[in-house]
Amino acid sequence: MHFKTGHFIQSYYDPAFYNCLRIALEKDRKLDGLRGIAALGVFLAHFLLSFFPAGFTHYYDWVANSHALNGTIEHIISTPLISVLWNGGFQVYIFFVLSGYVLTLPFEISNDTASLKNRAAKRLVRLGIPVFASVVLSYLAMLAALYSFVQTAGITGSVWLLGQAPREPHLSTVLSEALYGVLLKGEATYNPILWTMRVELIGSMLIFAYRLLAWRGRAAWLSVCIFLILVTTNATTQWPAYVAFLIGSYMAGWKTPRAPWASWAVGAIGLAIASIDNNIDLGLLADLDAFSANRQNIINLIGGSLVVYSVKGGAGARLLLSRPVQFIGKVSYSFYLIHLVFILSLSCSLFNWLVGPGAVARGPAALLTLAVTLPLLYLAAWAFERWIDQPTVRLCQRIRATPNGVSIRSP
Repeated sequence: MHFKTGHFIQSYYDPAFYNCLRIALEKDRKLDGLRGIAALGVFLAHFLLSFFPAGFTHYYDWVANSHALNGTIEHIISTPLISVLWNGGFQVYIFFVLSGYVLTLPFEISNDTASLKNRAAKRLVRLGIPVFASVVLSYLAMLAALYSFVQTAGITGSVWLLGQAPREPHLSTVLSEALYGVLLKGEATYNPILWTMRVELIGSMLIFAYRLLAWRGRAAWLSVCIFLILVTTNATTQWPAYVAFLIGSYMAGWKTPRAPWASWAVGAIGLAIASIDNNIDLGLLADLDAFSANRQNIINLIGGSLVVYSVKGGAGARLLLSRPVQFIGKVSYSFYLIHLVFILSLSCSLFNWLVGPGAVARGPAALLTLAVTLPLLYLAAWAFERWIDQPTVRLCQRIRATPNGVSIRSP
């Protein structure tokens, strides 16, 4: 999900292509920053769902039980436009659009099919090794009895938090899930947020195959229609995610508005759309089965696509290119993979200890918990990125597609 410019372009020997790709990637470093902010948004969504679940019932009415408090904090969390900042589904769709964009950018620039084949050859490894490590990390946390989220759910009334319960820690099932269950079968019982990884793998492979086979020019619309028919009829609950990859892929070649205000306007519209909750009547759209069955996903798809396009056009560039945001973008994949482990263990344990004897109210306890969790989580994400993710990237640099299959170069 994250890549470095030098790693990407060392395998190409055409100077013109090298320069063109280098400029394109440097120009779009702000998208790395957007990825970091989206990962932080997913964390905030899961953190707030754990301690203030009633603040999310306007998006998902099942996340809180009847005993969950609905006070001032919950009203602030659910405020229109503000609530989108921790709408985890919206942030995930930003990831999907960005993946489609990044994975096919070299092909969009050069029309060189080798770039698609090489990225397809290494995709399973690129996703799989960090996923394996995150599942093992959750398993070790369970063995050490660090998870205390059941007690937290009893205090906060979070049905969502109870739903994150991992299965019993058996080594055989941990290894099977870590090795192939997450990516190939969609199993995510030890680290539930990994449900997105199978979508990421399938979406990647679909978009590689699509760009290799799709017509270009005026006939491109026919290819798009075929893609849409195939995904909507064969992935009835997840087709908006695969459409996000398609939009991201074509977005790499779209022109952006010349006027800065136009990019900001597109982003504002995207945020407004992503803020639409389940209580708003959308008229005729609500009567369409294809829309009503995927209402929230479609809203997140549209909102996420518009936000990515606005950032590509320059909106928020100063913030997104700043050092802190570039750092959180660099570690965003690692941060995403391990953040739920920290919430279920460190965050819940600290929160329970603070509110247990009634010494600290729920709001201040959650704020203190956040102040402790977030720095430690970013420290762990930095270590994970350095010791797990970076070696995975270096291994992937050695994997190449050849006419006879896949080869791995010597170091």
